[in-house]
Amino acid sequence: MQKKFSVSKYSNFILHHSFSAATFWMTLGIMLMNAGSFFYIFILARLLIPSDYSILITSISIIGLITVPMSILQLVLISMVSEAKGLGEQGKITLIYKYFFKRILLLSTLLIVVFLLFSSPINAFFHIYNPTYLWLVLLITIVFYFLIFFRSILQGAFAFKKFAF
Repeated sequence: MQKKFSVSKYSNFILHHSFSAATFWMTLGIMLMNAGSFFYIFILARLLIPSDYSILITSISIIGLITVPMSILQLVLISMVSEAKGLGEQGKITLIYKYFFKRILLLSTLLIVVFLLFSSPINAFFHIYNPTYLWLVLLITIVFYFLIFFRSILQGAFAFKKFAF
């Protein structure tokens, strides 16, 4: 005997399934983030003169390059935290959190030292004449490191509403 296809039955299942809810919140958060990024770039492209706009885009590119390793680590953290969450080992999640938090603090300190040593050559290479811009790049990069870290912990712990926020 063949079962009847019911749209309301399947839509109800999809709406109340944990994976669907997680996908919804992830998609919503990423879409809002990308829309904000688009409007930010669009508005600044209209407001800035070409030389200042090129410094802005160069700065965004430098941030992107520096945060690539952390983005790769994000996948590892999500996997480790979700595995610990699935096994119900809250203490393991705490250990993962503390271990990587210390490493990110160390990496941030190392980045500050590198920027202190090489800020003049970097500014000269990119033709950035105001050293404040490079320090803003450094500050934003360090904030991104911690943001990516906290996001991956939230994703691994299945806290998707908090992640989207």
